[in-house]
Formats: sequence, C-alpha cells, structure tokens
Amino acid sequence: MPHSTNTTCSICGSAVQAPSSSPSPSMEAENLLKTNETPYNREACCASLADAEAYLGNLNAKIDRIEETLRLLWDEQKRCEYTVQTYKMILHPVRTLPDDVLWEIFAQCLDLNGFGKRLWGMECHPDTLNPRTAPWTLGQVCHRWRTVALSSASLWRHIGIVFPPPTVSDRYLAGMVALLMEQIRRSGVHPLVMYLHAPHNLDTHHPLLTLACAQSTRWEKLRFSVRGAALGLKVLRCISSLVKGTCHLLRCLLLEIMGIDADMFGTELIDAFSFAPRLHELSFFGPPAIFPLINIPRHQLTHYRDQTDFPSANEQVIRQMVNLMGLYALGLDLSQFASTSMVHLRTLSLHFPSRLEKSTDSFLLQSLPNLRDFRLAVVWLNERKLGLLQSFLTRCAPTLRSIYISVFNDRDNHLIKLLECVPGLTCLRLCNVNTAAIRALAVPTFLAHLRDIGFWALRQEDIEPLVRLVENRVTCQEPQLKMMRLGINGTDFSQLQQLKALEAKGIQIEISLADWFRDVLPDIS
Repeated sequence: MPHSTNTTCSICGSAVQAPSSSPSPSMEAENLLKTNETPYNREACCASLADAEAYLGNLNAKIDRIEETLRLLWDEQKRCEYTVQTYKMILHPVRTLPDDVLWEIFAQCLDLNGFGKRLWGMECHPDTLNPRTAPWTLGQVCHRWRTVALSSASLWRHIGIVFPPPTVSDRYLAGMVALLMEQIRRSGVHPLVMYLHAPHNLDTHHPLLTLACAQSTRWEKLRFSVRGAALGLKVLRCISSLVKGTCHLLRCLLLEIMGIDADMFGTELIDAFSFAPRLHELSFFGPPAIFPLINIPRHQLTHYRDQTDFPSANEQVIRQMVNLMGLYALGLDLSQFASTSMVHLRTLSLHFPSRLEKSTDSFLLQSLPNLRDFRLAVVWLNERKLGLLQSFLTRCAPTLRSIYISVFNDRDNHLIKLLECVPGLTCLRLCNVNTAAIRALAVPTFLAHLRDIGFWALRQEDIEPLVRLVENRVTCQEPQLKMMRLGINGTDFSQLQQLKALEAKGIQIEISLADWFRDVLPDIS
C-alpha cells in the first residue's frame, strides 16, 4: 500500500497531503492481459485488487471533500463579488454628477439629428412616441434620474411623430395619442421643435395630426415630411386649415414633399405659413413646381437650403429672397440667382453630384462683397470651370476667410490653383485631397494666416506629409495654425495617434467621425 506525505502548495502555501505513489499492476498481471490464461497466484491478485479499491475509495473521499471545499469557496466568492459590485455601484462617479451636468448628458441622448438634418442618401425619422427610447427611458432608471428628466421641460420639447399605418388598432393609436399629450404636458411652455412624417395614407382628421397642429402657436422649428401625390396635397391643405395665422414663433421650416405631381396640385396656394413673422430659415426638398405654391414670407429668409432644379418660371419667386445670408444647394440651378441681389450673402455652399453644372456660370460672375464662407463639393473640374472659380474666388478674396472644398478627381492639382486665389484664409476643410496638395500646404508661407485646417477621406500615405505639415507650421517664425481636424474614415487609427502626439507642439488635434460636409446640411435642431 503506498504511503502519503504532507507537502505545502507552492502557489497558495496551503498544507496538502500528496500520495507518494499510486498502486500499479504487477508485471505478471500486465503479461496476463495479453493472454487468456488464469493467474498463477490468484490469492495475491485478489489482495492487490482489494488494496487498489481501498486506495481508490480513499481518493474519491478526498476528492469529494475538496469539491465541497471548492463549492463553499465559490459561494463565498460570489458573495464577495456582490459586495464589491455593490460598493462600486454606490461609489460610481455618475452618482456625484450635479443635476445640470446630468441634464446635459440627457440632452446628448436625444436623437436630435433627425429633427433638422436630411443626410444625403440617408433618411432620419425621429419618433419620440416610442416609450423604449429617450427621453422616456431616462426616467426609468432611478428616482433621481426621473426627477431630473421630469423637471427639465426642455428635454421634452423635441417632438417627433411618425404616423402609423391606417391598419393599426384603435388601442395602439390611443396609446400614441396619450404619449403625445404627456410629452406636450412635460414640455411646459417651451417653444417646440416638431417633426411630422407621413409615410402612409393619412386621414385629415387624424388625432395625432390634430393634436400636433393644436400646438402651432409654440412651433419654433418644423420639419414636415410626406410621400405620395394625393397624400401630400391632402395633408398640406389640412395643415393649412389648422395652423394658418398661428405660426408667429416659427423660425425654421424644413419641407420634404416627395412624389407630388404638379398637375394634381393645381394652382391653389398653400398658405399655412403665410403669417410667420420670425421665419428666417427654409429648407425645401421636392418637385420644383411645388415651391411657388407655398406661400411664405420669402423676403424674410436669411438662410435657404435646397435639393432641386428650379425651372425658369420660378425666377420671380427666387428674386423675393433679397436678404439671404446663407445659400446651401445640392444640384440647384443657380442661374435663377444670377439676377438676384446677393449683397448680404455670407455663406455659399454648392454640392454637385458630378461636375459643376453650366447653370453656375452666370452666378459665378457675380460679386459677393460680404462672402466669408465658401463650400464646394464636386467630382471634377474642367479648365473652363477652373477659370470661372478662380475669378470668383479672387473677387471674393478680400472678405473670404473659410473654404470647404472637395474635388474627387483632382489629378491636375486644381485645388492648389484655387487656394492661391484666397491668401487671407483662416479656416480650410479639405476632402479627397491628394498628397501633392498636402505638401504644398506644408509650406508656411502658403496661406500663411491659416489657424484651423481639416482633412477628410485620408489615405495611409497621407499621414507622413500631414506630420510634416504640422511640424512646419507650428515651428515657423510666426506660427498661426492652432487646430487640425481629421476624419478617421478609412484611415488607420494608430497612425492618427501619431498626429495626436503633435499636440505637445501647441496645436490641438481633433479626430472626428462626423461628415466633413455636415455644417452645410439643414440644421433646425
């Protein structure tokens, strides 16, 4: 029978009893396994079997005791983990946040982008009548969070309604109406940011529409989105009858009227917003024939955003926008603005899906004496368009301080030729820039007044020239560059960290996920 010795565990220091050896079959027994013969000394084999069974029983008993000890330790471990987690939770920094900071965090949880931004190629339809989303969920965490959420009326002023299909049950619709009434109540007396989206057939007496329009005296910003000819006509007329003469707080209006046939629309004006003394920002996406039929105080507009081609019949409508300070266009026929006074224009944004359209020629011959911000996104430029843009930028150079520009196919380095026309730039945003342009910008005397520069759609080979650009501009005799913004899409993040390390030289590096052209999109949030 093997004997045991007491040893100490080299890891935990506990005393354990380890066997010196385990019982093994004799040589005779091993040989007999290879034959079919009977053991010569049967009594000795029986004795060895008894010893081995006794030893195995002893081992099993020890294993049972150890497993029981482990089970007790695991139970104790779980209790201790719960204790640790409890103290970590009650000591979590979020519990120490003041209410005003907590409110700011709550505000960031709201999906506000969809209220005012129509991303090219994407659609945002915020729905605040979903109890599983913010701001409703913010009050379902704890008593303090609920108190902060309910006491912050401004959290509830963004109301998004996606009208349900006509097939929903009366009970479901009643639940949506109850949520809308509760959100309106919680918003207090704050001006409302309202988003109405009708993807389905909509009854003119729909309770959600009636209830939303009943708040028109509080509308500060409105985004209205509808699809379908008959539906659009019906809903717009209904809204006109409900809100006409009541939108005295309305400041921003975004209209998305898709798929409406002008012949079906007729000549009847939509005068829902004819009285809106504070209306200054308009965004319109839809068939061009609709625009003249929407009766709004165009002379008040200071910012206009569009995604449509205007026919010449609308020239008189365009001429009424005499006080524009910002014009943002995606594929807009700019010839309609060529004969319109643009003396107040400070921001001009042109986004063309392919090339710079011929309709821009007459517009680019204008003088814009107060233009400070120019933004252009185009696939390619020919020599004639380059010449027009150079002349335009040269005329605007005395006041122009900010340029956002993207020329997707710039093999001929047209970008540098354009930038040479505006030596006084202080802010520059570039997308799809080539390495040659980055090297040119690395020379401190080129655009010497630059304080803020940004690059989007970077490539791997652009990182090293960017490092040299920063080093040259922050170590020159009179450094001006203070900020560099970088889009990380398609770029190795570790390499951008190499640029981030340059902050030690006194420049702020901001790595952004945002669309480089985001600031030119309609923003009524």
